[in-house]
Amino acid sequence: MRISRRYKRPFTLARLSLANVDDLRGELGPLRMDLAFRIAVDAIVEALRDADFVGADSATSVLIGFPETPADHVATNVVERVRSVIRKVIAVPLELAADIAEGEAGFDLLAEK
Repeated sequence: MRISRRYKRPFTLARLSLANVDDLRGELGPLRMDLAFRIAVDAIVEALRDADFVGADSATSVLIGFPETPADHVATNVVERVRSVIRKVIAVPLELAADIAEGEAGFDLLAEK
């Protein structure tokens, strides 16, 4: 984010989180839900570019940084591609919510919880 600010380059940050955590815990139990999310995160990492990076945010969400990528591209293309990859890899009905912020707004997204 510092490089983006310094050189005035696009940078988008996205938080992908499980929207149906309570339903999955009730249906699968906490251990199987955790395993399903871990498999989903592995699929997300494989679907991204080498320049993108993923970090753990909580037990049910990840943060993904997209250097040189505007927020509208992440919102319209990347998030749907990630959802599609997850549906192919795992049969568990994981519903992903996406919070997306570009540039300086990424700091606000990091402060949220």
